[in-house]
Formats: sequence, C-alpha cells, structure tokens
Amino acid sequence: MKIVLYNALLGLICFMLTACVGLQNKITAPDAISLQEIEGSYSYVFRNELVITGERYDAGNILQIAKINDDTAYVSMNLSFYNGHSGGIEGIARLVDNKLILEKQPYVNEPEKCVVTLTFSKDNIVTSCNYAENPVCTYYHGARGTLDGHKFPRKSKRKIHKLDELGKRD
Repeated sequence: MKIVLYNALLGLICFMLTACVGLQNKITAPDAISLQEIEGSYSYVFRNELVITGERYDAGNILQIAKINDDTAYVSMNLSFYNGHSGGIEGIARLVDNKLILEKQPYVNEPEKCVVTLTFSKDNIVTSCNYAENPVCTYYHGARGTLDGHKFPRKSKRKIHKLDELGKRD
C-alpha cells in the first residue's frame, strides 16, 4: 500500500512540475514575429564628434524593413559612426526563429557571406554580427563602424512611404 501511495504521490508531483514548466514557457516565450507588424522605418539620433576639430553634431541611424512574404523581408540599414564614418547593408532577410537573418556576399566571387541578425524585443530591434565568424562584414562600413549592437527603438517606427509608390507600379 505504501509503495502504491508513494508512486501516486511521485506521479502527481511530476505532473505538477511538468504543468508549471509548460505554463512558464507559455508566459516567457516570445510571441511569433509578424513581418506585417514590424514592417516600417526605425531610427535613432545620437551625438557624434569629429576627431580633429572636436566638433559635436547630431547623427542618426536608420533601419528599414519591408515585407516580401510571410518569411522574407527587404532590410536596409544606414549607419553613422564616430568621426563622420558611415556604412550600411541591405538585402533580403529570412525570418528564422523570430529573428531576421540577412546574409550577403560583398562581391560576386566572394565565397564568404556577411551575416547580420535582427532580434526583436518588446522595446528594441537589436542588430548582431559576429566579426570573428564573418570578417567580410567589415566591407560594409568605415574604419570606426560596426553592424553589431545597434538598438533601434520600436517606438520610433514610421511607415515607409515609398512602398506605396512601389505598389502602384505595373
């Protein structure tokens, strides 16, 4: 009798733990990203500086995402860096595990690709780029630049007006 009761209690505890873990995963798992929902232009402004003169000025970074279909989008980033350096990357990105992944070859005959990932949080769209794995990504910006670590506030989202013009073409 004790063994049966023990096994029943153990089974109940395992069931409750499994249910709690499943509930926790539902609470903490991110919602699926809809390209229709995130399509738009995102930007932020920051204080920049020139090395020689020390002149300070406002510079900005822009990210545009245009849905192509349910799992692909056109992505364009225009970036400003210290001392007036600039850069950017654009191309077709795939939606994989709630992240947009842009893979681009800098040159036609270049075997390596630059890989930039856009991750979506509640407040930001964050770029990541692993230069150790993707050294060709340096082709896309000036000496003081990076494609890694940019945080585009989701609240900065604006409509991309040129999409309307593109849709009217025959």
